[in-house]
Amino acid sequence: MRIEATWRPRLIGMLVFCALLTLSSCGGGKQAPTATGPTPTPKPLSDIDFLEDIRQQRVDAIRLTDWEKYRDTLIGSRVQWTGTILHIVDAEGMRDTSEIRLELDPPDALFKHYDAFFRLPKAQAAQYVKGQEITVQGDIAEIKELAGTVGLVLTVHLTQPVIVKP
Repeated sequence: MRIEATWRPRLIGMLVFCALLTLSSCGGGKQAPTATGPTPTPKPLSDIDFLEDIRQQRVDAIRLTDWEKYRDTLIGSRVQWTGTILHIVDAEGMRDTSEIRLELDPPDALFKHYDAFFRLPKAQAAQYVKGQEITVQGDIAEIKELAGTVGLVLTVHLTQPVIVKP
């Protein structure tokens, strides 16, 4: 009798544990949500123009703090720009990733520096070549100003890129 008395609580505990495990594995009677549920709404495109709404605003800013406040309002905006590929390089510190650098200035611009860049897997980036015109959509992640240059040089980092027109 003594052996039976010590095993009974363990046996009951094991049975309760198994029952709970069974219920949790089948969702406790609830069905798992299906993949046909609502899909996220795509972020709307803004009408931000690189030359007018970014570069010209920086040129016209009287105080640096005014520019910085304005610049911060642009972060996160989804844009669509058409430009010419200036460079395709390995993304620094990112294996199997390339950085595509775009020139957004008119073709007759004297100074050629990339105005925007985004990253793609190398296999996808291999589809594009220097000098090719493309249209890309992306979210503005950062707007940098290159210090120590004669002219004003701004560079926009785009994330979540989608090539609309190769």
